[in-house]
Amino acid sequence: MGAAKEAILDRQGPEPSTRPKNNITLAYTLTGHSDKVHSVAFSPDGQFLASGASDYAIRGWNARTGQPVGTLSGHMGRVSSVTFDPNGELLASGGFDKTVRVWKLPNGEPFHTLHHSDWVFSVVFSPDGKVLASGGADKEIKLWNLEAGRLLRALTGHSHWVLSVAISPDGKSLVSGGADKSIKVWSLETDETLYTFEHPGWVRSVAVDPAGRHIASGCEDGAIRIWDLETGSSVRTIAGHSGPVLSVAIDSDGQLLYSSGSDGKIKIWDPRTGKPLDVLTA
Repeated sequence: MGAAKEAILDRQGPEPSTRPKNNITLAYTLTGHSDKVHSVAFSPDGQFLASGASDYAIRGWNARTGQPVGTLSGHMGRVSSVTFDPNGELLASGGFDKTVRVWKLPNGEPFHTLHHSDWVFSVVFSPDGKVLASGGADKEIKLWNLEAGRLLRALTGHSHWVLSVAISPDGKSLVSGGADKSIKVWSLETDETLYTFEHPGWVRSVAVDPAGRHIASGCEDGAIRIWDLETGSSVRTIAGHSGPVLSVAIDSDGQLLYSSGSDGKIKIWDPRTGKPLDVLTA
């Protein structure tokens, strides 16, 4: 069953070609993992990069030089998600060993090991760094007190795996995307579901813009969708990729939307108009 589940998750697109475009060029290719890389995250100051992979390892890199700075070991399965806290003092990781692990930086000392009853797909810190949210194959979103390393509560409502979680900049709302083909918006003040946005396929990735006004979602149908967080209405649908959209991200000033897909491409968009700005292949 586990191998079958991983095969579903690992649908691959064609090999990309080498074609830098405009003034964006490949800076580094970081090698060190012995298996597929599933998640990368920059530290808040942009100095470091963390990566999690199917080799069970988390690797750290100097983002300016591309040089490795260390490896964190502890997970006993695929590392599916890595993220830094807002102060760059903690790193959280989620994995297929059904754990969320929190590490102290810069030395990588283990801080907490937290548990789901099934695979963990996504982890995210609250804006104040006091709470960690995690989503998994147990269909739950768990909220953890980071100081004590204990479960605060669990949000239930998805009928299939929770593949991605994000928290609004004001810390009042949580957005989750799942294999039940939906996005749910939750109030973190009342734990109520505010909105449910239906999709034609799995929602593998969600992101909230820095103003806290819009949500971006990446779906298995190859489209990126923009939603109004305040009204719960659809803003636009962008026909983005020729295969499943694996990840979406919005830059710190909200001017650029990034998406990556199983077609081997990273695409850059104007989130206000849906206009394509660039395509990156490596």
